[in-house]
Amino acid sequence: MTTPARRFPDGPGGVVDRPGERRGVPDRWWVPAAAGLVLALLFVGALLVRADGDPSLLVHAGPPWTDAAQARGSLTVQPADEAFDGQFFYRLGVAPWSAARTVDGVTFDLPALRNARWGYGALAFVASGGDPDLVPWALIALNVVAAAAVGGIGGALARSAGRHAAWGVLFVLWPGFAYSLSLDTSELVASAFLLGGLLALRRGRWPVAGALLVAAVLTRDTTLAVVAGVGIGGAWWWLAPSGRARQRTTTWAAPERPLGPGGADAKGTDDAGSPAVVAGTAAVCGWGTGGAGLPAGRPVEVVDRRSARAVVGVEAIAAAAFTGWQLLQRSRFGALPLTSSGDNNLAAPFAGLVDQLATLLPPAGADEAFRLLCIVGLVVLLGSAIRAWPRSAAPWPELVAFAPAVAVVVALNAYLWSGATAFGRAATEAGLLAIVVLLGARGRRTLPLLGVGLGGVWLLTAVAQLSKLG
Repeated sequence: MTTPARRFPDGPGGVVDRPGERRGVPDRWWVPAAAGLVLALLFVGALLVRADGDPSLLVHAGPPWTDAAQARGSLTVQPADEAFDGQFFYRLGVAPWSAARTVDGVTFDLPALRNARWGYGALAFVASGGDPDLVPWALIALNVVAAAAVGGIGGALARSAGRHAAWGVLFVLWPGFAYSLSLDTSELVASAFLLGGLLALRRGRWPVAGALLVAAVLTRDTTLAVVAGVGIGGAWWWLAPSGRARQRTTTWAAPERPLGPGGADAKGTDDAGSPAVVAGTAAVCGWGTGGAGLPAGRPVEVVDRRSARAVVGVEAIAAAAFTGWQLLQRSRFGALPLTSSGDNNLAAPFAGLVDQLATLLPPAGADEAFRLLCIVGLVVLLGSAIRAWPRSAAPWPELVAFAPAVAVVVALNAYLWSGATAFGRAATEAGLLAIVVLLGARGRRTLPLLGVGLGGVWLLTAVAQLSKLG
């Protein structure tokens, strides 16, 4: 006798089949974690084959910032046109506490900015045991582990949105992560911290959330956009009229069987496989799926002021840590990192994108065609999330955080839009929050189409990176 497929809540007031259960795909966080690990190992393995086993080629050290005459023998120095940001993370991994501009032949271009993005390099120092010759391997290993962590955390986020855990692989398929793995940059590690912080907030684990979000902003400064947005969303709750509920306008299908307190399905399983599935983001951080006397089939979020204050407090701690770290770098190097980054990367809204589209249409060659494809893909992803935003069951603070994350992308200058590598990395936070929004939206076709789109661009990016190496 075939066991019927279990029904799980698909956001407030609705349900969805988890067809993966019928096919035997376990609905557990480790499924996308394993997928992320395997994907990263396969890609890194292919990169190392192309590099003839030399992990330092992924650092992309080169002039004018790396001097071959002064560099360590374990670091391969490439031509100037192959040089990239990985060399600065390598420099941090060799000597994370040093204020010297040049160490072992590697010179910071913007010392304050590079030291503000400290987390990835500092972890490489720890992972290498302080041995500079092992830093290239440590940078690679950290990104591989982070890919697995992003998948696992993504799986838990998918489950809390009423989706099958396997959809957590969508986060791993963000195309910018193919650049992280092939260029030794920090997006994967920072994203693992950021998504972990969001998951901890959903579960009300405030100290864990605070520690992870602090780690995120000390690893990658643009994660501050998400931290600020979540804090604003929490403040919105905090200041909401007492005893009232914020009710969205989207109507959902009524559940096929009653949900227990806080939206729990009486016959489901929770995140760990025990009774009581949490519907959507119910009972987490003060957001739920309904309450006594509220209209059936309509999602609501009940304002829990104590939880809202906790959210604001966690975000304030992360923002304070970011501010303190920025000021420390200013005292060390005489420049404020955030200002130097903004001066080099930002422009008037849409100005950079419009400038580049004027040069790309029509594309002249494969490189421009690929860049145009990536731009179109990013616009479609963000546009789809914006369209789904009003009906998404994602927690309100995360929905609010999507706005500043998109604002960062809108303000990128023409230089960053001139390369898929640059804007693919710069749009990481917006891309991840778009996936969060779409996971909370109702619809069976959205996620499969999203998976095909992200997977296709990720694969093309990986092939392009492999072709350039060696």
